[in-house]
Amino acid sequence: MAGKKRHFLILDANILIDFCQCDRTLFRLISRYVGQIYLATPVLNEINQIDEVDCLEFGIKLVEPELKHVLLAAVEKGPLSFQDKLCLILAKENGWACVTNDKPLKGGSVQKAGMDDVMVGRIDGDIHVSMRKGVLKKCKVVIMTPDIIHTWLLSNIGDRDIVNFLLKVSLIIVDEVHTYTGVFGSNAAYLFRRIRHLLAVAGKTLQFIFASATMANPETYLVNLFGVPFTLIGEELDTSPKHEVEIVLLVPPRKEDFLSEVTKLIKEISAGPDRFIAFIDSRKQTELISSILARKLSGEEEMDPL
Repeated sequence: MAGKKRHFLILDANILIDFCQCDRTLFRLISRYVGQIYLATPVLNEINQIDEVDCLEFGIKLVEPELKHVLLAAVEKGPLSFQDKLCLILAKENGWACVTNDKPLKGGSVQKAGMDDVMVGRIDGDIHVSMRKGVLKKCKVVIMTPDIIHTWLLSNIGDRDIVNFLLKVSLIIVDEVHTYTGVFGSNAAYLFRRIRHLLAVAGKTLQFIFASATMANPETYLVNLFGVPFTLIGEELDTSPKHEVEIVLLVPPRKEDFLSEVTKLIKEISAGPDRFIAFIDSRKQTELISSILARKLSGEEEMDPL
């Protein structure tokens, strides 16, 4: 991404909960392409939706307040909680922009401290039409579905509030771009071209960030889908932390049917001390294997699942 990255401090636990309930991978996208996210450990300790391992995975840097910060927050007067005061002190000292949905913080505390207030909102089918323009006015980061962009945002392009919002848009992040195929993909291609055309008429140029699972020929795919040139950030440029992966290919002995042999393998692995996840290619097979394992582990007589 061109330009200097910004630095953001998440001020309250509500923001963390909202992101976790919406799409946790947004943390990784923001950290990688928009700016570094910081999180004070007292805020992390308030919730159980995310932990230190998750923060490491998503590129969130944890900040442990020093004794001087704790003492300043303890003597600070006002309606804010100790955690809020602590975060404001950290943000002001380091020059970080503040991300919050907390009303007392938005009501003036952040501005009085001389810092930016970055609000995040979402607009989808669960947000009533009467509330949507309020989200556009208040939030600097807005999460929308393609359907909402088409059926509501662009369908009301004559509305002054919507025009003002679009004129301020400089970056569009499209996640799970590998799912934009078939009729949905062709509709999305026209949709994003409409957005680019509208803003080009106003003299604005958009920047796009595409996030995707591994796909064949991403260059051709994305040019066809969005009609814009882009830079591929491949696996060789991935600096996110990850555990070492070992791939083992097993050839079943073929003494029984495939389902029975897979069940025996899972049972043997489950007898060890480590936890694991088994991916099965259908819901029916998942239910069959689960029921067979349950009978085996309970000592019941195995029955033919078919």
